[in-house]
Amino acid sequence: MQKKPETIFPERPGVYFFKSGTKVLYAGKALSLKHRLNSYFDAKVSEKTQQLVEEANEIEFIETGSEFEALLLEANYIKKYRPH
Repeated sequence: MQKKPETIFPERPGVYFFKSGTKVLYAGKALSLKHRLNSYFDAKVSEKTQQLVEEANEIEFIETGSEFEALLLEANYIKKYRPH
């Protein structure tokens, strides 16, 4: 399990990306970026999630004004980057 990043994630809705170099490995949305992103570093994550976190070398996020806005943005980024 990778160490939790030092970044302090905001408690706002938004979209987040796990990246390896320029490749987007995963895109997701969250009502609270802080709670969602910190959950990836819990000891109780699945093996698949653990592999994702270990493969990624960067986490990016975009804050949005609402959960609905995050949903729309996530859909657009999934269409654009086509992560697995």
